[in-house]
Amino acid sequence: MTARLPLLTIPICLIGAMLTLAQSGTSTAPLPDPLIMADGTRVTTAVQWRNKRRPELLELFTREMYGVAPPKSQQMSFVVFDKGTEALGGKAIRKQITVLLKGDPNGPKFDFLLYIPKGAKARVPAILSMNFWGNHAIAADPGVRITKNRVESGKNSFADLSCVQNGEATEACRE
Repeated sequence: MTARLPLLTIPICLIGAMLTLAQSGTSTAPLPDPLIMADGTRVTTAVQWRNKRRPELLELFTREMYGVAPPKSQQMSFVVFDKGTEALGGKAIRKQITVLLKGDPNGPKFDFLLYIPKGAKARVPAILSMNFWGNHAIAADPGVRITKNRVESGKNSFADLSCVQNGEATEACRE
């Protein structure tokens, strides 16, 4: 089974690359035209996009960027450690879940952070996001657990991680 990208992912990635190019003023390689198919013909109809070019780009992104999602481990388990705390100024309920990839608390794991509208009575849309720095780095909410996973450190053009000490996030790493 391969992971499927949302329809808008590819245009957004290409737009992001073009904005980066425009901001930096330099290019290491020209960007390909997303409307030119692998055989060199131009996409001129929605049917060509849907039936040929979009599948080509999905396969390219799967092969060259994102890879294929591994199958679900039969040992995978979930621990809800924050079952529903009022958050975001009383507008939401916060839940935090640890995903134990092999069912072992000492094995590979990561945390999900979920906010749902307070008072929601039915299903609501959700955005699930993963990051390399821990959920505390994306939400200033002091109730969000600081990750125990190893975190990169240092300073680069997109993040200041000088708050990390010996590979561990600290309170100073909050958003």
